Amino acid sequence: AKQALAQQQGAAAQTQAEVNQLQEQLKQQRDQLTQAFSGQLNQVSQQLTAQKQAVADSQALVAELQQQNNRLKSDILTNQEKVQALTAQVTADRESIGWLSGEN
Repeated sequence: AKQALAQQQGAAAQTQAEVNQLQEQLKQQRDQLTQAFSGQLNQVSQQLTAQKQAVADSQALVAELQQQNNRLKSDILTNQEKVQALTAQVTADRESIGWLSGEN
């Protein structure tokens, strides 16, 4: 009976050692997966930050180009007014020296 009890206790100890080993393996695997997932999350976060910056840069460029476009439109309108004024002046000058408008 003592021998059977000793065998059972030995088997129980071996089983407990196997359970402990499996628990340690699970912990290591969980830690590895956690580290890998954390690394991937950091990488994705960095990519998103870079993309947000690229979008902000693009928006700033679009705003700058819109301002340039507005300035150029204003310049065009100013130049058209100058052309009209000069055309009127040339017409007036021609008439003042006896040329009719449209004749050379």
